[in-house]
Amino acid sequence: MKLIITERQSKLIKFILNESTELAKLPSNIQNAIKQIEQNYGVKITDENIKKEFEQEGQTYPDNGKIDNTAFQKLKEFLDELYKKFPNAPKPKNSNCNNLAGCQSGYRGYITQVSVFGGKIKEQGGVSGRQRASALPGFSQHSTGKTFDILDLRPEWWNSNKDIKDWVANNCGKFGFKISYQKDGVLRMAEPWHLYYTGDISSSDKKNTESNTNTESNTNTDTLKTFIGNFIKFVDKKTIVDKKSSKNDIMRMQIVLFIVTKNQKIKTDGIFTDETKKDIEEFQNNNNLTKTGYFDLETQKKLADLFKSQNQSQNQSQNQSQNQSQNQSFETKISLTRLDVSKLDTNNLISPSSKRGKTYGWRGAIPSLCSKSKSRYCNWHWHAGRDYGGLKVGTPIVLLIEGKMIKSGYPSGYCFELSHPDGSQTKWCHCQSVYFKTGDIIKPGSVLATVGNKGPSTGPHLHFEYFPPNAQERKETKGNITKSVKDSDPKDIDEKIFTFIKPDKLSAYETNIKKI
Repeated sequence: MKLIITERQSKLIKFILNESTELAKLPSNIQNAIKQIEQNYGVKITDENIKKEFEQEGQTYPDNGKIDNTAFQKLKEFLDELYKKFPNAPKPKNSNCNNLAGCQSGYRGYITQVSVFGGKIKEQGGVSGRQRASALPGFSQHSTGKTFDILDLRPEWWNSNKDIKDWVANNCGKFGFKISYQKDGVLRMAEPWHLYYTGDISSSDKKNTESNTNTESNTNTDTLKTFIGNFIKFVDKKTIVDKKSSKNDIMRMQIVLFIVTKNQKIKTDGIFTDETKKDIEEFQNNNNLTKTGYFDLETQKKLADLFKSQNQSQNQSQNQSQNQSQNQSFETKISLTRLDVSKLDTNNLISPSSKRGKTYGWRGAIPSLCSKSKSRYCNWHWHAGRDYGGLKVGTPIVLLIEGKMIKSGYPSGYCFELSHPDGSQTKWCHCQSVYFKTGDIIKPGSVLATVGNKGPSTGPHLHFEYFPPNAQERKETKGNITKSVKDSDPKDIDEKIFTFIKPDKLSAYETNIKKI
């Protein structure tokens, strides 16, 4: 006889067993942190506890692993201005904020949040009581590395120092910060000391910085496009989160925020507000989704489906447009690529040696790239050439010797190969843009391509391989794996073949540009 259990009975059984169904919907690294609280402190995190966090925050936050450098620099600038105005304001320090005077608390990862939350559970009357003062792991903005508590954590201090409170509220936006909790939420009270870096400079300062942000904006756009592509693949596979890494959680939230901001008109810039909640509820209602008011899994999948459909339509129209103007646009790009090598100012360049990665030859598995279609990254594999990282997408790559494009557009357009007069050959991968086609003779001083993040990549970089003249095939062995190779370590030759130009310095050579 087959036993049939209804959904209602199943929920009742789980309730009796005190199992959290909401917990199972969270990213695995957040699940593990919450389970650690349960194990270490002898408590149970219920569905209601997790739902309340979603009502308060509207989303989970990624664990960045460290303080965000840009956010920290902006915090220093903000506090410098604050102390000029209020020299007697408190100057607390904390190691998780790099001991910066004025910062009470900075980066707290999921594991640290376990002890921060769990340490006062009994003192504050259990899990629900503790939630009134601190967030569960995954729901604290501090894990992003972009959130800082400043000056004092007592509401009474801020209420008695209204001049400082008002100044912080009126000026933090000039440095890209927002006060996350301007009023009491469903769980936690207003926190005038809690600053979250969104990078969105308040309107009064936008005009002063607009001219300096074009490159950064392009980089952000390219990064988002990469995230979007990967996110859609994960949705297609019905696996939003990689159990081995928190990177996909970061990707998931960035895409959700991008989609809702640009396409669905849901008001959010990384901070969940009452307006955000109303907009999400309206979106869920219009799309026959369960009305939760936050970015639950069902809502995320619907957003991804909508975006995927829209993205496919845009790609079709873009391809048609590109085919029509390909010859003309290519000639335009070519005419702007040639620079006089003798006049390249080293102050405007980035030397390959300063960005050269350490790994040449055998390299271990890369979990974030490992898949059925990319099985080579699941084990030891031969890494021909070197990676040149720490560069922005769009950084120009200048060829210093003559070359001929012998192969291009593979795979999926992100790799190409050149031959050179001495008989050597080179291979270049992950480029954002390539300004030549197969058969072209490329003169020294040409802007060959720009750094990108295309293909199997963990971040923006140039992959460069060097094959010396008359290279002989040789065998390389690692354990039971043998590889036939012809490449050579490019570390002694790369600076003679190419260099990078700082993206904001390319205009310095406009007077020296020559047509080919």
